[in-house]
Amino acid sequence: PTPAGAEAAAQTAEVAADPGPHPLGGPDAPLAEPASEPAATDAEPAPSFVAQARRRAYWSSRPVRMLLWLGMLVLLLGLALQVVLSRRDWLAAREPGLAPVLQALCQPLGCRVEPYRQLESIVIDSSSFSRVGPGSFRFSVALRNNADLPVASPALELTLTDAQDQVLARRVVGAQELGAPPALAARGEFSATHALTVTDLPNAGAVVGYRLFAFYP
Repeated sequence: PTPAGAEAAAQTAEVAADPGPHPLGGPDAPLAEPASEPAATDAEPAPSFVAQARRRAYWSSRPVRMLLWLGMLVLLLGLALQVVLSRRDWLAAREPGLAPVLQALCQPLGCRVEPYRQLESIVIDSSSFSRVGPGSFRFSVALRNNADLPVASPALELTLTDAQDQVLARRVVGAQELGAPPALAARGEFSATHALTVTDLPNAGAVVGYRLFAFYP
């Protein structure tokens, strides 16, 4: 080729060998990675009818139903135990064979089985009061149990009065002092005589009357 042609060919070769500046930092720079896709958004909540169906399926499943029945049984047993313990004295009086079982139930709970109290079933059939000394008296009493089950023996309050029926003194006589049993038998009776000495009255001779009634301390 001619000298002019050779020079033109050399310039063309230089242009082909140098593609131009590298905007990303030169020929050794890594190729740009394609832009990543935007992150997926959270799934939308299930429709209400689907949630209701899932809840219904959960509560109707066999394990859940068994737990519910077990919880109900525990609650019923607890309620029955509470009723039994609250009526333990009546149950022991009605069915004496249950007394050991009731006592065993009470032991860890700190309660006791005692004679059943039903004061309205106790009647004072008769009583008497007499003087045996300047400050000594004696009274007799007969008690009757009108109930069909044993009832706890009551204590007695004795009120001494003067001629104007004014109260001079009061005395409480317990069932043990009378010698009464812890409980009067069903339709049973009890009678006792008790001596009483009054030392705190300035004039014991003023005592001419009395009043007597039964109560539970």
